[in-house]
Amino acid sequence: MDTTEYRKFVQSVIDNVKRHGFPDKKVAFPIEQLYEAAHKKGINFNKVLESLDEIQISHEKTPEKIIFFPKSRGGDGEKTNPMEAFAGMDPQMFRGKSPAEMMAAAASMMKNMGPGQLESIKAMYDNMSEEERAAILEQAKKLGLF
Repeated sequence: MDTTEYRKFVQSVIDNVKRHGFPDKKVAFPIEQLYEAAHKKGINFNKVLESLDEIQISHEKTPEKIIFFPKSRGGDGEKTNPMEAFAGMDPQMFRGKSPAEMMAAAASMMKNMGPGQLESIKAMYDNMSEEERAAILEQAKKLGLF
């Protein structure tokens, strides 16, 4: 492997994650595309991921994508509590918004959650009693979502 090619490839990954909002937000790319691009250049993408980790760019793999985030923020392996995604959220931000605007805000929050957090929310819902689910539905109706 040519070290110049390797460095250029690592730098291109860094440039791409920054171009898409890193470090302010998590950035995801298709996993297959990244591995294929590295393979075409004779580069081991796992080594690239190790190099990125050394410069504080961590990642998490899912079957479809690789999610990059600052190492200091921690990955879903460390933060699986779905409620952490809502920490510091002001419920007043929904006041006076239309149902479509509220759904867009909720979708935006969920987009910034990792797969582990989303799975935790699903598991939490799946483990709720019928009464708890009915209470959530009633609350959504009061907010005008239905």
